[in-house]
Amino acid sequence: MYYVTKKGLEFLRSKIKKQEEIVKDASREIEEEGKDICNNCINSKYEDAKKLFEIESNRLQKFIDDFDKKELISVEDDEKPSEVKIGTTAVLDVSGDSREYTIGAFEESYPEKGLVSYLSPLGSYLLNMKVNDSKEVNIGGKSVKIKVIKIFPASFQYNSLIKEFFDRHGLV
Repeated sequence: MYYVTKKGLEFLRSKIKKQEEIVKDASREIEEEGKDICNNCINSKYEDAKKLFEIESNRLQKFIDDFDKKELISVEDDEKPSEVKIGTTAVLDVSGDSREYTIGAFEESYPEKGLVSYLSPLGSYLLNMKVNDSKEVNIGGKSVKIKVIKIFPASFQYNSLIKEFFDRHGLV
Protein backbone atom coordinates (compact mmCIF):
# COMPACT_ATOMS: atom_id res chain seq x y z
CA MET A 1 0.00 0.00 0.00
CA TYR A 2 1.31 3.43 -0.98
CA TYR A 3 0.01 6.76 0.32
CA VAL A 4 -0.53 9.23 -2.47
CA THR A 5 -1.99 12.72 -2.59
CA LYS A 6 -4.50 13.87 -5.22
CA LYS A 7 -1.70 15.64 -7.09
CA GLY A 8 0.49 12.54 -6.74
CA LEU A 9 -2.30 10.50 -8.31
CA GLU A 10 -2.25 12.81 -11.34
CA PHE A 11 1.52 12.36 -11.47
CA LEU A 12 1.19 8.56 -11.47
CA ARG A 13 -1.45 8.73 -14.22
CA SER A 14 0.83 10.91 -16.34
CA LYS A 15 3.74 8.50 -15.84
CA ILE A 16 1.55 5.61 -16.99
CA LYS A 17 0.37 7.54 -20.04
CA LYS A 18 3.95 8.48 -21.02
CA GLN A 19 5.12 4.91 -20.50
CA GLU A 20 2.28 3.58 -22.66
CA GLU A 21 3.58 5.78 -25.48
CA ILE A 22 7.10 4.47 -24.98
CA VAL A 23 5.80 0.88 -25.16
CA LYS A 24 3.86 1.69 -28.36
CA ASP A 25 7.01 3.14 -29.90
CA ALA A 26 9.00 0.05 -28.90
CA SER A 27 6.31 -2.16 -30.45
CA ARG A 28 6.50 -0.19 -33.71
CA GLU A 29 10.27 -0.62 -33.71
CA ILE A 30 9.90 -4.42 -33.42
CA GLU A 31 7.52 -4.34 -36.36
CA GLU A 32 9.89 -2.20 -38.40
CA GLU A 33 12.99 -4.25 -37.63
CA GLY A 34 11.10 -7.52 -38.18
CA LYS A 35 10.37 -6.70 -41.82
CA ASP A 36 13.87 -7.68 -42.92
CA ILE A 37 14.12 -11.04 -41.13
CA CYS A 38 15.07 -14.07 -43.18
CA ASN A 39 14.85 -17.66 -41.93
CA ASN A 40 18.56 -18.22 -41.24
CA CYS A 41 19.57 -14.63 -40.48
CA ILE A 42 20.42 -13.05 -37.17
CA ASN A 43 18.95 -9.58 -36.94
CA SER A 44 20.50 -7.90 -33.93
CA LYS A 45 18.39 -4.74 -34.35
CA TYR A 46 15.24 -6.86 -34.17
CA GLU A 47 16.53 -8.66 -31.05
CA ASP A 48 17.44 -5.32 -29.46
CA ALA A 49 13.98 -3.95 -30.27
CA LYS A 50 12.35 -7.00 -28.65
CA LYS A 51 14.48 -6.60 -25.54
CA LEU A 52 13.67 -2.88 -25.31
CA PHE A 53 9.97 -3.66 -25.67
CA GLU A 54 10.21 -6.19 -22.84
CA ILE A 55 12.02 -3.73 -20.55
CA GLU A 56 9.59 -0.89 -21.25
CA SER A 57 6.55 -3.19 -20.89
CA ASN A 58 7.82 -4.35 -17.49
CA ARG A 59 8.33 -0.73 -16.44
CA LEU A 60 4.75 0.06 -17.50
CA GLN A 61 3.46 -2.92 -15.52
CA LYS A 62 5.35 -1.68 -12.43
CA PHE A 63 3.69 1.75 -12.76
CA ILE A 64 0.27 0.10 -13.09
CA ASP A 65 0.95 -2.15 -10.09
CA ASP A 66 2.01 0.88 -8.03
CA PHE A 67 -1.15 2.70 -9.10
CA ASP A 68 -3.28 -0.26 -8.00
CA LYS A 69 -1.62 -0.27 -4.55
CA LYS A 70 -2.29 3.36 -3.78
CA GLU A 71 -4.38 4.84 -1.02
CA LEU A 72 -5.47 8.43 -1.53
CA ILE A 73 -4.67 10.72 1.38
CA SER A 74 -5.00 14.41 2.07
CA VAL A 75 -2.26 16.27 3.88
CA GLU A 76 -3.62 17.82 7.06
CA ASP A 77 -2.33 21.22 8.06
CA ASP A 78 -2.08 20.70 11.82
CA GLU A 79 -1.08 24.01 13.39
CA LYS A 80 1.08 22.24 15.95
CA PRO A 81 1.86 18.73 14.72
CA SER A 82 2.84 16.40 17.54
CA GLU A 83 4.80 14.00 15.34
CA VAL A 84 6.50 13.77 11.96
CA LYS A 85 4.06 12.66 9.25
CA ILE A 86 3.49 13.19 5.55
CA GLY A 87 3.43 16.93 4.90
CA THR A 88 5.33 18.05 7.99
CA THR A 89 8.78 19.60 8.02
CA ALA A 90 11.19 18.42 10.69
CA VAL A 91 14.19 20.40 11.87
CA LEU A 92 16.81 17.87 12.86
CA ASP A 93 20.12 17.70 14.57
CA VAL A 94 22.07 15.26 12.38
CA SER A 95 25.30 14.40 14.17
CA GLY A 96 25.68 18.02 15.26
CA ASP A 97 24.46 19.71 12.04
CA SER A 98 21.05 21.36 11.78
CA ARG A 99 19.03 20.13 8.77
CA GLU A 100 15.45 20.53 7.61
CA TYR A 101 13.45 17.84 5.78
CA THR A 102 9.87 17.82 4.56
CA ILE A 103 8.12 14.47 4.28
CA GLY A 104 6.38 13.79 0.97
CA ALA A 105 3.96 11.06 -0.08
CA PHE A 106 4.67 8.28 -2.61
CA GLU A 107 6.88 9.53 -5.47
CA GLU A 108 7.10 13.01 -3.89
CA SER A 109 10.82 13.47 -3.64
CA TYR A 110 12.98 16.50 -4.39
CA PRO A 111 16.06 15.87 -2.21
CA GLU A 112 17.97 18.96 -3.32
CA LYS A 113 15.11 21.02 -1.83
CA GLY A 114 14.80 18.91 1.32
CA LEU A 115 11.66 17.01 0.23
CA VAL A 116 11.95 13.27 0.92
CA SER A 117 9.33 10.59 0.38
CA TYR A 118 8.05 8.79 3.43
CA LEU A 119 9.32 5.61 1.72
CA SER A 120 12.93 6.82 1.54
CA PRO A 121 15.28 5.58 4.27
CA LEU A 122 15.38 9.00 5.97
CA GLY A 123 11.63 9.57 5.56
CA SER A 124 10.79 6.19 7.05
CA TYR A 125 13.14 6.81 10.00
CA LEU A 126 11.48 10.15 10.72
CA LEU A 127 7.85 9.05 10.53
CA ASN A 128 6.09 9.21 13.89
CA MET A 129 9.08 10.76 15.68
CA LYS A 130 8.24 13.54 18.14
CA VAL A 131 10.20 16.61 19.26
CA ASN A 132 13.29 15.54 21.24
CA ASP A 133 13.09 11.95 19.95
CA SER A 134 16.45 10.73 18.75
CA LYS A 135 17.79 7.56 17.18
CA GLU A 136 20.87 6.15 15.57
CA VAL A 137 20.20 5.44 11.86
CA ASN A 138 22.11 4.25 8.82
CA ILE A 139 22.08 6.77 5.96
CA GLY A 140 24.26 6.34 2.90
CA GLY A 141 26.19 3.55 4.58
CA LYS A 142 27.06 5.71 7.59
CA SER A 143 25.66 5.50 11.08
CA VAL A 144 24.38 8.91 12.21
CA LYS A 145 22.41 10.18 15.17
CA ILE A 146 19.29 12.18 14.36
CA LYS A 147 17.25 14.19 16.83
CA VAL A 148 14.00 16.03 16.08
CA ILE A 149 14.32 19.64 17.22
CA LYS A 150 11.10 21.09 15.83
CA ILE A 151 8.13 20.02 13.65
CA PHE A 152 6.32 22.43 11.34
CA PRO A 153 2.90 21.98 9.67
CA ALA A 154 2.39 21.38 5.93
CA SER A 155 1.80 25.09 5.34
CA PHE A 156 5.39 25.78 6.40
CA GLN A 157 7.15 24.11 3.41
CA TYR A 158 5.23 21.15 1.99
CA ASN A 159 2.67 23.07 -0.07
CA SER A 160 5.26 25.25 -1.81
CA LEU A 161 7.70 22.35 -2.34
CA ILE A 162 4.97 20.18 -3.84
CA LYS A 163 3.92 22.97 -6.18
CA GLU A 164 7.53 23.37 -7.31
CA PHE A 165 7.96 19.57 -7.64
CA PHE A 166 4.88 19.15 -9.84
CA ASP A 167 5.64 22.30 -11.87
CA ARG A 168 9.04 20.75 -12.60
CA HIS A 169 7.29 17.61 -13.89
CA GLY A 170 4.78 19.54 -16.01
CA LEU A 171 1.76 19.12 -13.71
CA VAL A 172 0.34 22.45 -12.66
